[in-house]
Amino acid sequence: MSLTRYFVLFLLCLAPALSQAFEPNDYQQLSQQAFREWEKSAQYIAKFNEFPPENRFEGLAALDKAIVSCQQAINYFDQILHALKGNGTFSKSKPWKTQAQKECKASRAACVNRLNDLTAVSNRIKWDHALQQIESDKMGRMEKSIAIANKKFKQAEELTGKEKINCLKEVADAIRTAVSFCEQLLKETKNIGDEAYRVSLDNFRKQIQNLINSHRQSITDVETLITQLEYESKYSKLNQHLKNKEMESTKQMEYWVAIANQKIEQASTLTGKPRTDLLKEVVQAIQNAIAEYELLLQETHQIGDATYQASLQDFQKQVQKVIDNHKQVMQSIEREIR
Repeated sequence: MSLTRYFVLFLLCLAPALSQAFEPNDYQQLSQQAFREWEKSAQYIAKFNEFPPENRFEGLAALDKAIVSCQQAINYFDQILHALKGNGTFSKSKPWKTQAQKECKASRAACVNRLNDLTAVSNRIKWDHALQQIESDKMGRMEKSIAIANKKFKQAEELTGKEKINCLKEVADAIRTAVSFCEQLLKETKNIGDEAYRVSLDNFRKQIQNLINSHRQSITDVETLITQLEYESKYSKLNQHLKNKEMESTKQMEYWVAIANQKIEQASTLTGKPRTDLLKEVVQAIQNAIAEYELLLQETHQIGDATYQASLQDFQKQVQKVIDNHKQVMQSIEREIR
């Protein structure tokens, strides 16, 4: 913000006030000192205003000197007002005293207003700079962590098995580190400036919180993928074992079913006891076929843990359906035999 116009206007008002209020020589020195500090403050403000908005922090030294000069001017005005209360060398009957007090208070009030304005600008610059420093540090570290996570994720795409899982765990760790830097930034913004300044940062903090939420979702996604891969890795041997068992059982079942079909075809040309005896052999062949799949079904209830067995429910239903179908055929033949 530019304060030049305000200060120039006030300088024009202040000079007559001082010169008219204090004619006695004993107070001339104090008024001149106050006016010199006021002018010095204006000069420092002009120097500060030479800095562009983006470089105002570099002009902070000039602004702080302007503040010191204002404080010095106020101090001189306080000395003058103290003397005008009757503690000085002048008689209370001096006709200029009341007007001098009035003008001196007005000049002091202008100095206080300038001091407050300068202090507010100085504080804002310092707080903004502190926020920029913290943001640059924490966001810079966050971005580095995310870059590491992205690099590791690309590496994981080229890996398999345990190596892939370990690499993805490093991805999740890197994102957690990024989240921690964002959380530190969020926490430190609560310690900068006064209450009004912190309220002005609400939108900034919301942006950081949204970023944190986004990164946390990424962690959840990576952890879900890790869980899936760990499951596949843990049960891959069991899957292979069960697949081999299924192939073996199916082969044996098909062998006995083929025998049963052959004997059924032979029995179709027979009657009486020869047919009955042959059908009994068919029943036995089907029983042998059923036994193979019953062993397979039993295996599915014994292999792995509860989580793995739960994943086999659909497969178990398919095996049971094949068993039930063969039992229906066998029962039909048994009724004919009886």
